[in-house]
Amino acid sequence: MVRQNRPFSGIYVIVKGEVRVELDFEGANDCGAPVELARLRRGDIFGEVSFVDNEPTSASVIAGTDAEILVIDVDVIQSLLLGDPTLRASVFPFHRDYSCQAPARDQSAGLAG
Repeated sequence: MVRQNRPFSGIYVIVKGEVRVELDFEGANDCGAPVELARLRRGDIFGEVSFVDNEPTSASVIAGTDAEILVIDVDVIQSLLLGDPTLRASVFPFHRDYSCQAPARDQSAGLAG
């Protein structure tokens, strides 16, 4: 579905099923296997951090079951945000709150330096 360190293509909404969010990095664990960060289910979204940061994807997302995913293209998202200041204001405070939690998330995933 989404591969780590690839260009951002949109925001994904899980309509049905379950996906795993995995991080692959040198020395992730003794086996060299990716580290599972989260499992997402119906109603969850992913891809929003890459959109707001304008950076490549930070993790891989893999279907854990048969999944139905709605993909909202980056151009559609940008058009919506430019046309609706209220929506734009609601997205960016979310990102600020999410980013402030990043050090704690990284620490719990064993990523902190």
